[in-house]
Amino acid sequence: FTLEGHLVLALTEQSLQMERCIHQYSEIGIQSLIFTKLDSGWTFGEIYNQAYRHKIPLSFFSVGTDIPHALEAATRERVIERIFGIQS
Repeated sequence: FTLEGHLVLALTEQSLQMERCIHQYSEIGIQSLIFTKLDSGWTFGEIYNQAYRHKIPLSFFSVGTDIPHALEAATRERVIERIFGIQS
């Protein structure tokens, strides 16, 4: 039995609040980040900033409220598309 630690952050939160959450939960182990509310966000650079700053990989995005159907894998291509506003 393996327990995985995914930290879920809302993209609509302020950067400082994301920092506090990551710092608080890093003591119990965070294997990856999941960003939600991408459909409500205006900019997506914080996705990269938080993952890079804390050296935590991304696992999923949530676009919409229809979980689990709203989840998408946070692949390198999708992260780039989100940050630079590229539609596929």
